[in-house]
Amino acid sequence: MAARFFVNGGVDNLWTTIGNWSTTSGGAGGSSAPGGSDDVTFDTNSPNCTIPGTAARSALSITATNYTNQLTMSSAVTVGANITLGAGMQPILGNGYFQLNPSVSMTITSNGIAIPNIRLVGNGKTYVLADNLTVSGEFYINATLSSGVILNGNTLTILGYLNIYNTAMTGTTIINYKAPFGFYTLSGGTIANTLNITGATRGNVLN
Repeated sequence: MAARFFVNGGVDNLWTTIGNWSTTSGGAGGSSAPGGSDDVTFDTNSPNCTIPGTAARSALSITATNYTNQLTMSSAVTVGANITLGAGMQPILGNGYFQLNPSVSMTITSNGIAIPNIRLVGNGKTYVLADNLTVSGEFYINATLSSGVILNGNTLTILGYLNIYNTAMTGTTIINYKAPFGFYTLSGGTIANTLNITGATRGNVLN
């Protein structure tokens, strides 16, 4: 496990550029781009960052508590531990998504910053919302019924698409799906969480 800080050391602001990564805050660039065992930090020394759409990216955790610039996501980032966003950062742009696959559990702290798209892929895992979370695009789960998914804490508001497949989902999180032009699919599973569907949404319940 290693620390990776996004810095203004490269010729661009791309996640994939080695010159944009340092082992210390504001340090010299040239470290390798982060992988699945690395803790990624965006802070006061981090510029805007674009995650290009050429391939999926990964990190163990992502922390942006002192970050005032902007992430643009054009591809997926697989995260295996916690995500902590900062209230001072700019809205996240792009159509990429966070693919969440912790070893056991993870905590998401949004501080009011909406996440474009989220996919939960870990079976038998627990996801904890430290505060209310808004997903502006798609919220997607496809797990196994035997393992299921636990979603605990606060309120999840989905403004785009809700797609839950083959999942026995439990937990204390209240899910508010209110996309006036969105589409939801609940197929092959059960949901014990409170699920509120409002607005002129269209959907399939295929259980």
